[in-house]
Amino acid sequence: MEKDTDLKRRAGKEERIDIPLTGMNCAGCAGNIEKALKATAGVGKVNVNFATSRATVVFSPDAVSLEAL
Repeated sequence: MEKDTDLKRRAGKEERIDIPLTGMNCAGCAGNIEKALKATAGVGKVNVNFATSRATVVFSPDAVSLEAL
């Protein structure tokens, strides 16, 4: 029999994705993208790197879809 904590742990599963970005012209653009991603329901941690043109996002797939990101 499963414990309640096991169910909660599975229900709260998070995934990490690295998203390639195009069109960023400055660090301010990276900041705006990061702010918008953080404001999305279901998104935990966000790091947008201007130098590599990538966004790393930790999110709950139960709360937000990849398409929404």
